[in-house]
Amino acid sequence: MSVAQDGRRFQQFHIIHHENTFGLLSEMNEVIAVLDMATCRALQCLNDHLGVRATAVVENSRLTQTRARGSSKNILSLSINIYGTHDEANEVGDKFSKMAVFLQHPLFLEPGYEYFNPQYFHPGGEMECMTHLVGLSEIEYRAKWISDEVERVFDSLDTMTRDDTDIDLVAKPDAIITDLKR
Repeated sequence: MSVAQDGRRFQQFHIIHHENTFGLLSEMNEVIAVLDMATCRALQCLNDHLGVRATAVVENSRLTQTRARGSSKNILSLSINIYGTHDEANEVGDKFSKMAVFLQHPLFLEPGYEYFNPQYFHPGGEMECMTHLVGLSEIEYRAKWISDEVERVFDSLDTMTRDDTDIDLVAKPDAIITDLKR
């Protein structure tokens, strides 16, 4: 049923234009699911970009739950990965922004690919590799961001300035002039 598996949590499906919608393609080249209209409108703007492809990513546990319900009309939660060049990413990001479609961090990324998000703010305007954020939920992403910021603050405490003179706190631990309370 899947195009590729990571062996554990996810399966991928090719997305094809099917009649007036987009569908997920099985290994037997049959459309096994149809995407919602809002997603179809977003994917429609990818047709102008020949080097761009989209792949549906579904958690195996969601597939198991859907099969257990037994109905052919189930709603399946999935994620869509979009692959292309940096130039195409910028164009697609701009089109999506105009449509109020916003890219999220992917749950899964095919091995050998790097993740870039053209809609994410990057100081200096250059897209940066964000592969380290793949698989993080919004809550996990915020927790990682907070952790990174706390680490940055702690790192900055190694050196403090007094009268424009750097004081190395490791070499002179008594350099702190404020008494610490217990």
